[in-house]
Amino acid sequence: MFTLRQALEAMPHRDVRAVATRLAVRRRDEHRKELWIARIVEAWSLPQRQAQLLAALSPAARQAAARLARAGSLPARLFLAEYGSVRRPRPGQRSEPDAAADAGQQPPPWEAPATLSEELYYCGLLAPAEAVPLEKARRLALPADLQPLFAQDAGAAQSAVPWPAEEASGLLLLHDLAQTFCFLLEETAQHRATISLLQGRWLPPAGLNRLNSRLLSPDPVPLPRSHARCRRLRFLFFLAAAAGLLLNGSLTPSTWAWLAEPAEKRWLWLWNAWRTAPAALRRAYRQPTATLPEPWPDLALRHIGDLPAAFTAADLAQVTLGREAAFTAFFTAHLADLSALDAATADLLDTLATDWGILATTAGSRSTCGLTSLGRWLFDPTHDAGLAPWPAALTSPAGRLEIPAVAARDEPREWQLSLSPWAPALPLAQLAPYVVHARLVFADPPCHTYRLAEETVATAAALGHGLPTLLEALAGLGIVLSPEQQAVLRAWHEAGHELQLLVLPVLRATRPELLARLLQYADVREGLGELLAPTIAVAALPPAELAARLRAAGYYLQGAGVREQRLAVKREKIGDRNQGTGATEIGVRRTEADSAADRQFVIGNPQSIAALWLAGQLYAALGEHISLPLPPAFGALDALLASLAAADQAIVQAQWERLREELMTALDGRTFAPPPQPTDPERWRPLIEAAIADGRSLTMRYFTAGRNVLTERTVTPHWIEEHRGIPYLRADCHLAGRILLFRLDRIQELRETRGEEDK
Repeated sequence: MFTLRQALEAMPHRDVRAVATRLAVRRRDEHRKELWIARIVEAWSLPQRQAQLLAALSPAARQAAARLARAGSLPARLFLAEYGSVRRPRPGQRSEPDAAADAGQQPPPWEAPATLSEELYYCGLLAPAEAVPLEKARRLALPADLQPLFAQDAGAAQSAVPWPAEEASGLLLLHDLAQTFCFLLEETAQHRATISLLQGRWLPPAGLNRLNSRLLSPDPVPLPRSHARCRRLRFLFFLAAAAGLLLNGSLTPSTWAWLAEPAEKRWLWLWNAWRTAPAALRRAYRQPTATLPEPWPDLALRHIGDLPAAFTAADLAQVTLGREAAFTAFFTAHLADLSALDAATADLLDTLATDWGILATTAGSRSTCGLTSLGRWLFDPTHDAGLAPWPAALTSPAGRLEIPAVAARDEPREWQLSLSPWAPALPLAQLAPYVVHARLVFADPPCHTYRLAEETVATAAALGHGLPTLLEALAGLGIVLSPEQQAVLRAWHEAGHELQLLVLPVLRATRPELLARLLQYADVREGLGELLAPTIAVAALPPAELAARLRAAGYYLQGAGVREQRLAVKREKIGDRNQGTGATEIGVRRTEADSAADRQFVIGNPQSIAALWLAGQLYAALGEHISLPLPPAFGALDALLASLAAADQAIVQAQWERLREELMTALDGRTFAPPPQPTDPERWRPLIEAAIADGRSLTMRYFTAGRNVLTERTVTPHWIEEHRGIPYLRADCHLAGRILLFRLDRIQELRETRGEEDK
């Protein structure tokens, strides 16, 4: 940093003479620059003379000099735009008494400065920060040996004042964002569709009050109808979008990873996303920090930790401009003057205090602020090394739960859950589709109340949410259920599986014996799904494909135009699948003429859509047996199915029924505990064959390996068939209400049903 003497030596002769004249150190008979410089330096170095020169400065000039002292150097264009330009002495321009007496002559700039910049310049307090003329300078500075004179003015606003009580604002942010996600999940479950955000980012007006009532830091009511005018809600949705946690009302896979993290990592995830969010996204969500493009606000944030305990927006702006000399062009290109940067910095400090809880204003001044415990942790120099501990004041308090005893069967069955706002975030999100948020009670401590009832659980089950996820969520919240309570939840969940609407193509035979023979052919059996009756089976292949397999087995399928259809059809072009005389066939065999591109998995291709839908349905079905890492995208699955033609929907649904039956069979074959001893299949054949001949029902005790239980059920047998050398009974199960397969060696007891009620 240059000194006063060095700055004066770099100034032109006329400018040094003007400085010496203003400071009254130039004698009439002295014309040498070196003498003027020596007298100017001497005047600023003597304490008594210093006091006189400082007193002669205007208060506004002292503030401008203090800003220079605080920053070290400032962009020349911004400083001059803020404090005015500097007029230079003209050749021959004098200030002697005889020249001043000339009528109508304007006083020279060193005698009557027109701007604060001129006042500082002709006092020797303003000079280029680099060795260039003033008019070419990129940055301006105060001489280093004069900066201590203005340090007291620079720190005048940094008085020690008491701070208000600190709140756990960091936890409030984590709570409010987690409740936003839970709200979206509940709304999706209740309305059976993902919320469509207006313009991809704004919540519909109907949901504003419901979401706002769940927040610990809500917007003041009554709320405006526009989401864009609700500061807190707008900030939460911006933060979720910047962190990649929300996409047009739908939670992303990253959301579930974020929910599973501890509070410290969740907070840092959001903070880093906010710091690096592009300016276009900030403008789209109308954020206060959208005044400047990136790398703002990071340019200012990196210096907050170096400020005194109490500081203002101007202090931060000065330090930022002084230390970020490499971004001089950035500031001069996007700011009109220094006041514009002060305003942008004030907006930044406002969002740090209001939205993040990093700053708090002092009790005596709204413009003076300081770091809270969360802010001190964040800007601790040891933070990046992982040595700064998460503030103890932000440790989540213990959760609280209230759950009533299981009600009697003849009473309304409903549970009221009372949970602390600091309950684990991931179990809360997993629980969201099964409950309805009742209210947030601002007690001491506050708590959320949720309603868990038969209709809420059944609705979630009907959408495909499995019971294991619900049980895991309750366990994650510290809820230990008794066997009776688990049985109640199981019954509520089963209520959502009682009705299902299917559109299925079927194959009908004239007699049961014919359908039984068809099932002995492997190719035909693969083309058939569930048996709806002894003579009716679901077709799991397009009619042309199924007809070909039947002809190969020596049977002929009735149906107009079926036999004339080509067995192998090329996939129609994307966008044309609903044109022509018929719908595109799903699952057909491909010809050798198909190109390599046709074999690729292409979104928009009906076969690709069908495969995606089947994969999604299979993933969702696993949720009935295990807790899934991510909830199935039920809305996307519905959209995939709806994009197919009606005939294609029927075919793919039939394929799904067959696939689900195979999944259940595979799970049934898994034994989790030692099963009973297998029985001899020949022992049961005479009784089964007699029941088939007479059309009678049988009662049997059957071991279900998948659930590791013995069940007693009534069945109406239709025939015995073999698969891989194992005999099976195809029978109508009165308990399940479906035609199922039963392994004969798992039957533990079999007897005629004599007047017994179906079980």
